[in-house]
Amino acid sequence: MHWEYREELRRTLGGGCGAVIPPRLFVKGRHIGGAEEVLGLHEQGGLRGLLWGLPVDRSGGAPCRRCGGVRFVLCGECSGSRKVFAEGGGGGGEAAARCSKCNENGLVVCALCCSRGSPSCNGGATGKEDEGLSLCLPTDPTSSRAHLLPAE
Repeated sequence: MHWEYREELRRTLGGGCGAVIPPRLFVKGRHIGGAEEVLGLHEQGGLRGLLWGLPVDRSGGAPCRRCGGVRFVLCGECSGSRKVFAEGGGGGGEAAARCSKCNENGLVVCALCCSRGSPSCNGGATGKEDEGLSLCLPTDPTSSRAHLLPAE
């Protein structure tokens, strides 16, 4: 998991909750729970009430043409190796340094689908706004695809 997202999740849930294991659902900035809690709410009929009035994504759910919906792409600076080479001072050789553009996996946030204001992503990796995510349930009863959108 991208370290900035992991740290933001830990801060949001508070330090006393131990290991934070995704997925986690937030509605209008309020933590609802993990997969088991959300499934329990759904089975009890409580999930629909929590989601009532939230915007529905009618885009059809087509994945981003750059990242395929993964929201991360290989770093263009280091090609995912996490190392960049700079000319050494005085020795004439090259020195390897950690790439400052990518995360611990050699990936960067997709600029195409995770830019601010995009309905596909909640502000990118640096988005620190206190926005919740909205779960968008499919309008087709035969579809099982649901996805998250920034709450308005």
